Amino acid sequence: MKTKIAIIGAGRVGSAIAYTLAHKKVADEIVLLDIMKDMLEGQALDIAQSLAWTSGTRVFAGDYDDIEGSRIVIICAGVGRKPGMTRLDLAVTNASIVRGVASSVKQHAPHAIIITLTNPVDVINQVVWRATGFHRDRVIGQGGVLDSLRFRWAISKTLKVSPSDVDAYVLGEHGDSKVLAFSKVLVKGKPPKLSVGEKIKISEELDASNENIIKKKGATEFAPAQAVARMVESIIGDKKDVLPCSVVLRGEYGIKDVSIGVPVVLGRNGVEKVEEWALDPSELSTLKRSAEIIQDMQEKV
Repeated sequence: MKTKIAIIGAGRVGSAIAYTLAHKKVADEIVLLDIMKDMLEGQALDIAQSLAWTSGTRVFAGDYDDIEGSRIVIICAGVGRKPGMTRLDLAVTNASIVRGVASSVKQHAPHAIIITLTNPVDVINQVVWRATGFHRDRVIGQGGVLDSLRFRWAISKTLKVSPSDVDAYVLGEHGDSKVLAFSKVLVKGKPPKLSVGEKIKISEELDASNENIIKKKGATEFAPAQAVARMVESIIGDKKDVLPCSVVLRGEYGIKDVSIGVPVVLGRNGVEKVEEWALDPSELSTLKRSAEIIQDMQEKV
């Protein structure tokens, strides 16, 4: 049976995801959807031609009829924040867009696992969950995996080690109230002795790096694509990787009915399990405060 992945929103991030997944050969077919038809067809053709030496994955432009039978649907549709736009403005605008997308996914790919990227990810993931009526295990926000990539990079830069030697996770909101889980950081398999100053430097490095990318090139593309690819590989390959993803909680960590980044086991059914880690008290407190911020915004969209 062929494995199909659908990507809704073929802009810079969606196309980078399609390119990355196609070259990793994780699916037999990748269908791209977008309201900008010329751009959509151009991106699909460009990616398809790039595969001639490396992959047999079929990449093509389509519409909602073409997502039928998709194993995974990745939602990137929406607008980025414009000057003068608040995060709430962005949430309201993108919630309106994504509700329609989610309804179409429910109609055409009712058995798919959904990965949400549209910002603000946690709020929009809740919108998708409500609009589809899917089990929470099949509606997964991507933010924490991306933030964790950035966290590992920032730690490696500060400690002058290879990023591959760092194991680190970011929980909570994919936004200002994110939780840097320093209590779970490992460097070469051991907890590092980080001073308060080093922790502050790492946090500042992480935030500044993302802001600099946005300032210098307008959007992040390649790191989000790698983050999504890691999630997709774990689901398609039933790898049971533990990754920080946004999922609607049912009381875990004392949080209920909020989609927020927590460690989960990702396998063939989506979220196989929500891991409840013993966090540092300050980290748990920050996580709960993050949930309150997300919930407040959820109620307004």
